[in-house]
Amino acid sequence: MSSNYEVGYAKPPKATQFKSGQSGNPKGRGKGVKNTLTTLMGIAGQNITVTEGGRPVKMSRRTGMLTQLFNKALKGDARATAVILKYLLQAESKAGELEATIRNLSRNARETVDKYLAQARSGQ
Repeated sequence: MSSNYEVGYAKPPKATQFKSGQSGNPKGRGKGVKNTLTTLMGIAGQNITVTEGGRPVKMSRRTGMLTQLFNKALKGDARATAVILKYLLQAESKAGELEATIRNLSRNARETVDKYLAQARSGQ
């Protein structure tokens, strides 16, 4: 052990430091173990075959669930209708925000180009 080693903030005593190859969390989550959200998204993305109009159609589970939800709403299920309307309104709102952002970017881009061209014409 070096006698000039200073113990302090972010410098623990050598005796208490992790040994080479020793984990700081030995009972922690193992490598390759997926969290719940990752697993859920993977399952939702898996393809399934459903029958629509007498024909087999391949789609993701997510698409199948939304199709069923829409069908229930069309048959008069009030809860399904409320869920679909909620998501449609959210999607429309986000689309409107995106369009406004694109318009602002376009305006800013035009202003930047105009400034550049003005400087180029004046010889700066």
